[in-house]
Amino acid sequence: MMKRLLLSLPILFLVACGAKESQDNDKGKGNEEASHKETGHDEGGHGEAQQLGKMKAHGREFAVVQMGDIHAGEEGAVELEFATGADRITTVRGWVGIESGEGSMKGKFELEGEKTMHGHIDVPSPIPAGSKLWLSFDVDGKVETHSIAYK
Repeated sequence: MMKRLLLSLPILFLVACGAKESQDNDKGKGNEEASHKETGHDEGGHGEAQQLGKMKAHGREFAVVQMGDIHAGEEGAVELEFATGADRITTVRGWVGIESGEGSMKGKFELEGEKTMHGHIDVPSPIPAGSKLWLSFDVDGKVETHSIAYK
């Protein structure tokens, strides 16, 4: 019985690793995402892309794009679009609310494709008066925080 169990472990390991690899493999996804954005649709079902404007942090310029609408008590989606080949800032957090972040939950942005970072942000309910979309950029322990009006 024990011998049979030990012989089956490598097979289980291979099956588990193979499943994870297929989930993590997003080669070619960048082109597919670009074609969805050009038509106003995205894979995540967030809604229409709304350009909020350009921003610069740590010497890197990028566009801020709101995906769909922002509603109190719901999750909002935001993308940062860097120039192709430009270095992205790998530690970015964002929130909707006031500068201190009080009453808001910060969401971490993830690298997506060749030039994009994507983040999900829990929007507070109620949304405090004067709220903006805040983005915090950390490069080697140096943090810059900037805001932009959302739609």
